[in-house]
Amino acid sequence: MVRFGAAVASVMVLCACGSSIALPVGTPAPSAQGATSPAADLRTHVDVFFGEHAFAIAKLSVAAAAGRTDEFHSYAGVLAANGADITTLMRSALGETEGTRFGQEWTAGNNFYVDYLVAAVTHDQPRATAALSNLTTTYVPQLAQLLKASLPLSTEQATQVAADQVSTFQKLIDDAVGATFTALYPDLRAAYVKAVRGGDLVAIAIASRFADRFPGNATSKSADFRGVIDTLLMEQAYLLTMESDATVAGAKEELAAATEAVRTNTNAMTAVVGGIFGDAASVQFGAVWDSESLLLTAYAKSGDAGVRQNVINTGAPPMGPGQSFEPDLTNELTTMLQAVDDQRGKSFDKLGNDDRAAATQLAAAGDSVTATAVRQAPAKFV
Repeated sequence: MVRFGAAVASVMVLCACGSSIALPVGTPAPSAQGATSPAADLRTHVDVFFGEHAFAIAKLSVAAAAGRTDEFHSYAGVLAANGADITTLMRSALGETEGTRFGQEWTAGNNFYVDYLVAAVTHDQPRATAALSNLTTTYVPQLAQLLKASLPLSTEQATQVAADQVSTFQKLIDDAVGATFTALYPDLRAAYVKAVRGGDLVAIAIASRFADRFPGNATSKSADFRGVIDTLLMEQAYLLTMESDATVAGAKEELAAATEAVRTNTNAMTAVVGGIFGDAASVQFGAVWDSESLLLTAYAKSGDAGVRQNVINTGAPPMGPGQSFEPDLTNELTTMLQAVDDQRGKSFDKLGNDDRAAATQLAAAGDSVTATAVRQAPAKFV
């Protein structure tokens, strides 16, 4: 039986800590009502952190189910850091009292998720039943009540945000424990999409209530584009390191499912890019990520220095016609490679932080894509 007690404790302690990552923003868009207004900034940051929550649960669950205790501890730290950042963000958005209460409810939910995961892995059905009951009968109504009291949301809207999180995260945990990877990755995408949509609902409601604090339009077309491309890039980063993790672990079934998930997300990104920059740019953008998937997997398997350099070179395309929308991803991919090195070297004390840093940096690169899109195709954002 795998011992998870210390990791559970780490979640409870770390979720009360201060913010660990501040998301940067890209080059300002032409209008204060556009992609980088305070309202749009808020929406993007809430979306990214809410979405990341799903990946923290998924990675924690896969590690636990596979008996990789040190990796489990590392991603317990990611779950805790994500909770701390959400708490800090909500304090700044809602005020100290309401933001602190939100953080306390979020932390309670995380602890219930870990309880359910540990119980599922250790086949402790009474404990699993109790944890699920705590999530559905305590966490959901309390978080919903807080959201309704703090924001212009209906009871139905507030309850849906909390209930969607619980139902989708339970599926993730059950999929991981059952090693049903063909279900895990589609369920992860569904959970991520619902988490981001929940973030949209919460952030737009905050911007509506505190319009003086968050001026601008959180629902402008440029804000929509920024939120979509940033969250798709974060999803890509976390999926790629799940693919490399499965490669290092020799988990062939998981690797096949992770590779298909990367391909699905790449297709989603290319569709978004093509809608602004055209078909040629879309094909080129997709080709870059198809290559990165193959190269990162090859590097995870071999550790070859030449392959490592090719990963970086592929992410730094030459600037030219039809290519200027692509940011130079050298720094982001170097950080991602560090996470792969951690996986290969079993440096689990660093893995969670490096993985999170790579995902956060890649999400922020979407801001540059948005700024270029608004500059090159302003008519599409009217």
